[in-house]
Amino acid sequence: MLTAQSKTPSTHEPWDSCLVGDLGTWPLGELLLWLHQTQRTAMVRLGNGLRGGVLFFKHGCLVRCEWGQLGGEEALIGLMGVTQGTFQLIQRDIPDARPNIGRSTPEVLFQCAVAADERARGTRAASTGN
Repeated sequence: MLTAQSKTPSTHEPWDSCLVGDLGTWPLGELLLWLHQTQRTAMVRLGNGLRGGVLFFKHGCLVRCEWGQLGGEEALIGLMGVTQGTFQLIQRDIPDARPNIGRSTPEVLFQCAVAADERARGTRAASTGN
């Protein structure tokens, strides 16, 4: 389920909107790739409160990620394992926050895929006793 809400654009924000969706329908990796490919400036919130995560994109580049006490790529790798719940994508200028992602978005997404594969292999090996 996706819903969109728009506000009247201001002179310095070409489009200010909110998109709400479900990670079961639109997985986080696909959402992040779409933000990168479409060069969006946005904030993505996953979950609520202290268990929630937040990601900041500027012109399609992932610049900051936070999840609980984790930050940067460590937080992103953890969030990529979240497959259920909702997200809010708020497309607007992001706050001036110090970047904590030092690599390009495609490279970071690739590293997350490698980490997920290693986690899955570890889980399979533990369940088979190897």
